[in-house]
Amino acid sequence: MNSGNGADSKPDKSDTQKPESGHGQNPEESQENINVDEIKLKAVGSFKGKGIAKRAFDGNRYTFEVKADLPELPEGKFYEGWLVKGGKAFISSGNVSKVGSEYFMEFTTGQGIGVYKEIVITEETVDDGYDGKPETHLLEGSFK
Repeated sequence: MNSGNGADSKPDKSDTQKPESGHGQNPEESQENINVDEIKLKAVGSFKGKGIAKRAFDGNRYTFEVKADLPELPEGKFYEGWLVKGGKAFISSGNVSKVGSEYFMEFTTGQGIGVYKEIVITEETVDDGYDGKPETHLLEGSFK
């Protein structure tokens, strides 16, 4: 799931917020200024999956990406990603979908969510839908 607006290649006001020494930024220069963190997601309890999460900030937007090795789900279940602050405040980052042989999730937002440093992947019940309540925690990790 990508909630980006597709305007990544157009200059925006973030180019003027951090002036460079005497010159404007071109797309190649702005790519160098993107801050990217990567962490391993660890299995919770007896769960056997694993994953990697990346968080990027370009000065304007956060992008979170998860790639995970997860088992096939039983009928009526789905995987959901969550951004977490302090172990208590959860924001759904959407469905974690199977792409090829692994599961993938991407979430982009302009909201100030840098304080949400934890990533959790849960197994959810289809009948409950996206109810904002995380169910069974399977993978977890935390950015510094």
